Amino acid sequence: MRYLFIIIILLISNQSFAEWKHLKGSDDKKIFKRTYIDKVKAVIDGKTKTINYKMITEQKSWHITKNYKKNKNCEPFTVSTVYHKKDIIYLMYGMDECTPCIDKKGMCGRPSLIAGFYTMKDILYNQKSEKKSMYDWIEDLKKNNVKLLKSDEYGSVHIDLIIPFGSRESLYIFTSKVEMNDRIQPYYTSRVVKYNTKNRKIISKAYNETRILDERVISQIDMLIAKIHGALKNPNTIEIDEEGLKTIFDSNILANFTRWQTRD
Repeated sequence: MRYLFIIIILLISNQSFAEWKHLKGSDDKKIFKRTYIDKVKAVIDGKTKTINYKMITEQKSWHITKNYKKNKNCEPFTVSTVYHKKDIIYLMYGMDECTPCIDKKGMCGRPSLIAGFYTMKDILYNQKSEKKSMYDWIEDLKKNNVKLLKSDEYGSVHIDLIIPFGSRESLYIFTSKVEMNDRIQPYYTSRVVKYNTKNRKIISKAYNETRILDERVISQIDMLIAKIHGALKNPNTIEIDEEGLKTIFDSNILANFTRWQTRD
């Protein structure tokens, strides 16, 4: 259950940012950039305070996609970066496969990948709200003399991947780097999640996590994360190697490498 909140947060992050106040937008005919702001309650120095979060989203220019102005729901990629002051708190990368809509004209987005990058500040700020499960997990690690380490230049201590498959399922990959017994090692797990048949945004079942120990799988996960890191710096779609993806699916016996299908 300690990762169920991540599933919810990543799904919310991939939806519209209606709860955020839109400040400005710009389009240089390559990247469409929007800036939002929101007030959140955060735990700082043991006290709950209201602080400002700023989020910048970057997507392919509507001059290229022809989708944004026509209000079509298809974004080939989305990079969202959340800041508190000048500090990066959280990053999200999402990629859609654009396909013709079934029930309306234009193109609709079929999700192919979602990734979330969580910093320690994000977890500490939200330790009494949506990140409580993660905070409790980190505290348990400390009790067992296990230290959670930063995994990248953004200060991410936890990176998660969602890869949809089949008609209503997704493979979730949870990755961390830990120091234990004077050794630094990866701590990766996976789980399969099923969604409601009629509403793909509602989780109907989340199976137990499986520890990933196969070095082949870990290597492929690391290579995929490296590609996403590149897209965070230079917003764009990424090429996902099919054989590598099949190897990642070997991380969980319940995951079947089948194409994501949707009627939406």
